[in-house]
Amino acid sequence: MESIIETTYTDEETGTVATTKNILKLLESVVSVDDNQEEKDDFVNGVSSNFPIDDSFNIIGSTEVIKKFNDIEQNKADFILGVKDITNVDFPDDRNKNFVPVRPLKFDILDQTGKKTYTKNILSIYDARKKFLNGFYRLDYFANFAFSQDEKDLILNNLKELNEKQYIQDLKMKFRLIESENKWYLRSVVSDTRYKTFDNATVMFIAFSKISSFSKKSNVPFEIRYANISDSKMELILSEQKSSEIAPGIYLKAGVSVTNSELGDGAVRFTFNYEVHNSNNKKFTVMDAQLAQINHGHRFETISRELNAIDEFTNQRARVVSLLQEINWTKKVTKESRAFKAVYANIALIAGQTISAPIKEQLLGAIDPEEIFKNAVTLIDVMGKLNDVISKQSRDIQRIIEDRLNSLIPKLK
Repeated sequence: MESIIETTYTDEETGTVATTKNILKLLESVVSVDDNQEEKDDFVNGVSSNFPIDDSFNIIGSTEVIKKFNDIEQNKADFILGVKDITNVDFPDDRNKNFVPVRPLKFDILDQTGKKTYTKNILSIYDARKKFLNGFYRLDYFANFAFSQDEKDLILNNLKELNEKQYIQDLKMKFRLIESENKWYLRSVVSDTRYKTFDNATVMFIAFSKISSFSKKSNVPFEIRYANISDSKMELILSEQKSSEIAPGIYLKAGVSVTNSELGDGAVRFTFNYEVHNSNNKKFTVMDAQLAQINHGHRFETISRELNAIDEFTNQRARVVSLLQEINWTKKVTKESRAFKAVYANIALIAGQTISAPIKEQLLGAIDPEEIFKNAVTLIDVMGKLNDVISKQSRDIQRIIEDRLNSLIPKLK
């Protein structure tokens, strides 16, 4: 399902280094689960003390990415609510936007008096309806069945009866909202008991701190090669600023991909990735080994220790360089070449297992042996033709293919 708001940054844009002040401001967007300022301060202090940012910070592109992030962040709001704080609950059979699912949850938020409406006609997106129904009532499975039988009233009657129970009224959840075109949407419903879900602001701050620290220790300057930030999810690819020649005419730029979701559906992942290209900009990208993972809700001291695994970047890079140097990227290939057969067979397998038939046809069409060998081509040319197709797909499809390419590369030796 598409995002409501989404923005992208690439290293083709002119990037600059953010000031320490602007990086620290990322933590100002953190919302406390109960609007308690003391708890919020403890959270912010925990982040900044375990993941320091100092004047040695030099990640190019950070200014532009923070600005794009802030432009989205100003449209968000979190509310700690119970069933008595909302009214006019419904599940309309109405889809006027591509990002609104079938039978969304619709509701109004009441003001603090409980008598007047504060915000009207909020619609759920993503799986927020499921999280609402299960968070308060454990009713999502039953609701899906009822909706399939056109029995919406069964759900509404059950909710009305359950809302009279004290144990239901005592429950509080964090409702994560976003505004778009003067309308409010419910992104997710998560627990209010602790900071179970790290916001993108927190994850960006932590990533900047750890990569900057590694950059300083290794004397390898980093930049943001790519960033995709939506209303709920984020991917940052921080990579070496300069490519290095690993074979005649073949260059490598290694980096770390950082992914997060504010919807509470998964962990924060730090994954080693790399881009290979030649002087004609024929290139491809591989999502390699996971360096570290943060489970939402872990203590900062634990996270800091887990992220020490980022120091394995140097060893992972050396391993990849050794592997790539065993492959002859510039030798002319034919349709009978073992390396080309490996590429074609594996792309057919990868595409058949993970993506739609039209995209599979595009990928195989790009390296059709009846067409591609009308001119002399090298192995890097073949990978570049694949990348021409991959680069036009959604980022989700790109990541699937980049991840699966990791198993192909060793077969090209």
